[in-house]
Amino acid sequence: MFKKLFGKGQPPADEDAFAVIRRDYARLLIQPSGRELELALDSWTWLRPPKGQPLLVSAFGDMFFRGANGILMLDTLEGDLRPVAADGFELRARLAEPEQQDELLSSVWVQAAERQGLVLESGECFDWSVPPALGGRIAVDAITKLSFVVKADLAGQMHEQIKALPPGTKINRVTISD
Repeated sequence: MFKKLFGKGQPPADEDAFAVIRRDYARLLIQPSGRELELALDSWTWLRPPKGQPLLVSAFGDMFFRGANGILMLDTLEGDLRPVAADGFELRARLAEPEQQDELLSSVWVQAAERQGLVLESGECFDWSVPPALGGRIAVDAITKLSFVVKADLAGQMHEQIKALPPGTKINRVTISD
């Protein structure tokens, strides 16, 4: 009946939870365009993120999807895709805890970037000047701004190339493609 009246299927029951998350944590999130999201995900196909666009994108470029078994986070720092909540309501409840805001949305690092005077423009996200997976430091003075598409694309390519390497492997060269 809903579909006949409004022309599309009924929205997921937790859609309001995502609207509240977008409102309450706006400074910890970015709003890339559909095209930017499509381009950003091109280099992550090896990880098999769920089809469709992410529900949320953190200020550090991590993406949250609705998967078959709940909400998944594509972590661009760690290069993994992991479950973080059963649904939007659980994600919203987790984000009410400061430790979870930091774990899922890097809130401490966003605040540090803001104290350094870094302000994101449309299409940008925060990043580390040298990726920690390549030996870069996670420190206040290592936070920088970068195009969201470029950051996500580079991170996806890098993590695909290093995923099978044992921890501590010295990396002498990185190859990046268009």
